[in-house]
Amino acid sequence: MRCGKFSRWHGPGWCWLIPLGIEDNISENVKPEPVQLEVQSLHSSDGYAVNICVGMEYQILDLRAHTLDFEESQSTNTMIAAGAVTNMVQENRFNDIDGALVRSLKKGVNCKIKKRGGHITEMVLTDLSSGEAARYWHEGIEIR
Repeated sequence: MRCGKFSRWHGPGWCWLIPLGIEDNISENVKPEPVQLEVQSLHSSDGYAVNICVGMEYQILDLRAHTLDFEESQSTNTMIAAGAVTNMVQENRFNDIDGALVRSLKKGVNCKIKKRGGHITEMVLTDLSSGEAARYWHEGIEIR
C-alpha cells in the first residue's frame, strides 16, 4: 500500500519499503488452513433435533478481494458455509444427512464466497448426533 492505496504485490522474501510512513505492507497466509464451524443445534425436515459440526479447509485465492475489497472475509465466508449447513439440515431427513451430503455443499458455497476471495477445498462432517443440545451461559450461573 502506498499512501493508503494499493501499489503492488510481492511474493515471499525480502521487500523494500519507502520509509517515512508512505508505504505499508499487508501480509496474508495463502496456504489452506483448517476451520471448524461451531456446533449447530437444528431440526431436520422430519422433526429430529440434530447437533451437527462441520470441518472445512479454507484457502485464499484472490488476495486483493480477500484483504482489501471486503472486511472480515474469512469470518463472513465461514458464516455463509454455516448457513448452507443449516439449510441442508432443515431440508433433509435425519437419516439422509451424511458426509456425502455435506461434501456436496462445497460447490454451492464456493460460488457464494468466490467474490470475497475465498475458496473451500474440503468440507467434512465431523460430528452428527440426534437430540437437544444443552447450552449454559457462564455469566454468573453456577452449574452443579
